[in-house]
Amino acid sequence: MASDILPLCFHSIPNGGFPVISSLELRPLPPEAYVSAFGDSNDKLLRKSYRINCGYNDGPLRYPLDPYDRIWDADEDFSPYHVSAGFDVESNFSLSNIKESPPIAVLQSRELQLLYRLPLDNQGDYHVVLYFAGILPVSPSFDVIINGEVVQSNYTVMQWEANSLFFSVKGIKTLNITLKTISYY
Repeated sequence: MASDILPLCFHSIPNGGFPVISSLELRPLPPEAYVSAFGDSNDKLLRKSYRINCGYNDGPLRYPLDPYDRIWDADEDFSPYHVSAGFDVESNFSLSNIKESPPIAVLQSRELQLLYRLPLDNQGDYHVVLYFAGILPVSPSFDVIINGEVVQSNYTVMQWEANSLFFSVKGIKTLNITLKTISYY
């Protein structure tokens, strides 16, 4: 939004009564968040399909751990089910290069092998953001595969660094994400 005003319009449904709203909360996201993959994002509506905290199995994570109150669902609700131990590590890495500001708690869970098969509500164009943090004393390299296509080859997560990858996938009905390990060093 470019202004401090948000116009809302409510329409009644025939034989459905009058529209009522009991509460409306708006939470600002960091400036420039979620624009990296869509250069023409001004005419796009973003709606969350999935936000998964990979390797975490203790319920959803949200405010106050995420100051923007985004809901990060636990890994246990997705196919196939992954579980890994979380880590209570010093956050020696900087998030300054990640515009979306994921909470540190999301970057402290881990998944050494990753495969998700995620059904989507509608066929369309989707924005995929993957966050990585080097919380182990190794630097893994892997291929990122989306719907059978290698979209990032030999990506390396350096120890104590946090980064993100953005992908736009167009005209899809399902989303399959795989990290295919190449090496650890």
